[in-house]
Amino acid sequence: GIHLNSNGGTFALRAEISNNMVYVGGSGRAYGIHCLNSTYQNIFHNSTNVNGSSSDGRAFYANGGNELDVRNNCFKNSRWGYAYYTNSTTNIDKSDYNNLYGTGNYLAYWNGNYEDFPAFQAASGKDLNSISVHPDYTSTTDLHTNIYTLDGMGDPTVGVTTDIDGEVRAGSPDIGADEFTGVGVPLAGTYTIGGTAPDFTTISQAVDSMNIVGISASVIFDIRDDDYEGQFQVLPITGSSMTNTVTFQSENRDSSLVNIYFAAASSSYVFRLRAADYVIIRDLTITATGTNNGIAISLVGNPKWDSIYSCQIVGNTSVSGAGSIHGDEALFNNIVIQNN
Repeated sequence: GIHLNSNGGTFALRAEISNNMVYVGGSGRAYGIHCLNSTYQNIFHNSTNVNGSSSDGRAFYANGGNELDVRNNCFKNSRWGYAYYTNSTTNIDKSDYNNLYGTGNYLAYWNGNYEDFPAFQAASGKDLNSISVHPDYTSTTDLHTNIYTLDGMGDPTVGVTTDIDGEVRAGSPDIGADEFTGVGVPLAGTYTIGGTAPDFTTISQAVDSMNIVGISASVIFDIRDDDYEGQFQVLPITGSSMTNTVTFQSENRDSSLVNIYFAAASSSYVFRLRAADYVIIRDLTITATGTNNGIAISLVGNPKWDSIYSCQIVGNTSVSGAGSIHGDEALFNNIVIQNN
């Protein structure tokens, strides 16, 4: 990543770190942009993706220093750590118009851990114009994007007039290192999966689409009668709420008619909710097949207000240390598992 160690600017001569795409992986503690005891630093229009396995990784990390200005950045932690972390409540002068996205137990740290974006905003008083959405990078290492949720959401006053590719930024610039034309429409309403003339041919298509574009109203996925092989992971859903829920269910409301199965590797899963909120799974059969996987439904990260109703959950008793419904180092809040 980018490591700024005791870099000192002045009020008149500030340092600027802008238009960078930063990917960091590996098994150790990974930092995307790390400001250590640095002063008068402008952190503008950067895109980070931390994909390390450490639960202490940080897409943006401010440790000490002061007069840091953090705007128009896209900070993503794809694994277990934080999108945003500062060990001080006074070193950040400005922080706004950013995108903070993570799939771990905590999204941010500001004098304490915060599981979700509204809680972080309330505690810090910062990032009031920022968002928390899936950035849909081109790949793990290529951090270009064209997702509509980041389009025109930046602060034009930072003065970075071109992007990483030399393209001129619009009057209302895009968040991150890349300037682009946004595409995509959030899901809303009822969609069919499988069968004749469906909205989505496979469950994977439906889940992948929702992970990227989010929702703007309640969504129901009616899964038609059939066997479906695959492994599915629902990530934090942009737009989900107590009133905007997401339901995966058998179209005929008969769990025996829809079987979702997968022969996963050891300690893996068939259907995973990873920091995904307000999801309802009902009237389905979900089966962990093969000899190495006993987990049908996995709950990880900080899932909240999720429900599993009237399903047939089939695990594998020959695999030790894993339940058919399995929570793995997760923070649970209002999870309902009933009538299965």
